Amino acid sequence: MVSVIIPVYNKEKSIFASVASVLSQTYTDFELLIVNDGSTDKSMFEVSKFKDERIRIINQQNQGVSVARNKGISEAKGEWILFLDADDLILPYCLDELLRVQKKYGTSIVTGNFFIMDEQGKLTTYLHHSMCGLSRNNFRNLFFERFYLRMGNSLLRRDMLLHNRFDERLSRYEDFELFFKIVRKFKVAVLPREICIHTYKFSDLACCFSYPERDYITHIKMTDKSFWEKMNLSLLLHEGYRYKEYEGLLHLTSCDRRYVWVARMMQIPVRAARKFHKFLD
Repeated sequence: MVSVIIPVYNKEKSIFASVASVLSQTYTDFELLIVNDGSTDKSMFEVSKFKDERIRIINQQNQGVSVARNKGISEAKGEWILFLDADDLILPYCLDELLRVQKKYGTSIVTGNFFIMDEQGKLTTYLHHSMCGLSRNNFRNLFFERFYLRMGNSLLRRDMLLHNRFDERLSRYEDFELFFKIVRKFKVAVLPREICIHTYKFSDLACCFSYPERDYITHIKMTDKSFWEKMNLSLLLHEGYRYKEYEGLLHLTSCDRRYVWVARMMQIPVRAARKFHKFLD
């Protein structure tokens, strides 16, 4: 069984569509855990419109998305977990396709391609050079965007998550912190087909920089990391340079700054390819 976990905090405008996308799956052996993180709007009223015994609602005081997802992990009954944000959608074949690939490769992590939906409703494929099959070097393939882990496109074994949870101090890039932690230890199988839709219309948390101490960027330390992991971390650290509030909070040595420069130079062809495909779209 698969446990789909949606943390919800004040998403009344988008949660109905997110829940509907889960209930429309061709694979039916799943439960849907909705962790209500102290919503004060009509999010739960929107959820109450569904009458499906596979839905379970877990209420808690507002403690942040990482606590909500960890609560979902603890309460999940499925062998597999798929996290979904309350403003994103999974396509009807999502769970079927991820489980098919998992059965073929036997990995603890399976991930797929996805669409980006802009505010006008236009869909564009995110990965134009996605790999297919078993990843031989996870951090290198992440850096060159041969695959990309995000909420909605990744199936994760629950046993793995019980020992590798979200850092509850974090509420921005908390998913990167978890994903980097698990791809150090576990193999990844990749499906090049788009299986979910990430929407920009209702996304707001990723644009909020008011609490740098809750951002993974300000907790990154490069010590004892492999070269390709440092390359991925360097891209996040470079983003931290852009915010005045982050000054003095970044854990950077002079050597680390050189890694950031190298990562930016090595990303030039990746960024160029992304712009080229965006122009074609």
